[in-house]
This record gives sequence, structure tokens and C-alpha cells, in this order.
Amino acid sequence: MKASALYSAEPIKLDTFNDSITKIVGTITNVVSKTFDTGTKLVATLDDDCWSIVINATNCRVIRAAYGDETDDWIGRALEVYKGTVHYQGREQPGVCVRIPPEQPEPTVSAAELVAPKDDGFKDDIPF
Repeated sequence: MKASALYSAEPIKLDTFNDSITKIVGTITNVVSKTFDTGTKLVATLDDDCWSIVINATNCRVIRAAYGDETDDWIGRALEVYKGTVHYQGREQPGVCVRIPPEQPEPTVSAAELVAPKDDGFKDDIPF
């Protein structure tokens, strides 16, 4: 466990999100357990301690479904954090939610682009 992960990362809270920040997508770099007044919870840091998120039971289920029960297996995996709606204390209210971002497809190149050289306007037949 990196001790710096407990203190250096900016915690993601509801007021983190606004008109210009609607979601945070990052890579999980560390997961630790931390004791709060309400009990022990997991805290994940994203992008080398830039952000941290306290993982509630609902968000934990989302991450576990995608990456497994072992938190060590979450390291290096992508996570999207956004302001959503959660069911808490018998009612729906705004909350910090997570989802697994869709994998970005590899860029595709047509066979013609691979075979045909591009005409960049330069003559490459320079004698040496």
C-alpha cells in the first residue's frame, strides 16, 4: 500500500461535477481500505493519486462484476466516475456513481491504405 494514496488524491464528491466536468475517466492505480465513522470502506485512487473515490456498496458491485472480487486485479483498469442517482435511506438522490467505460476499439485501417503509399508531395528517390 502506498501511504501517499491516503492523503494526496483529490476526493471525488458531488460538488466535483459541474457544467464543465460531467465525468472523470481514469485508471485505478491503488485500492486501500480506510476506516470512517460509518465503517470501513474501500478507497480507490485514479491516475497516480490525482483523484480518489470512496467506494460504496453499489459502486463496489459494479466494479466487482467487471473486474472480480480481488482488489489487486482492479489495478490498471479503467473506471468512469459520474454524478448519478442512488437509492439511499429509502429515497432516490444525487450520488457519485461508477461505471466501466466501454473499451475503445483499435483504430482500423483499410487494406488499400496499408498497401498504397500516400503522396506527400516529396520525391523520395534521393541517390546516396
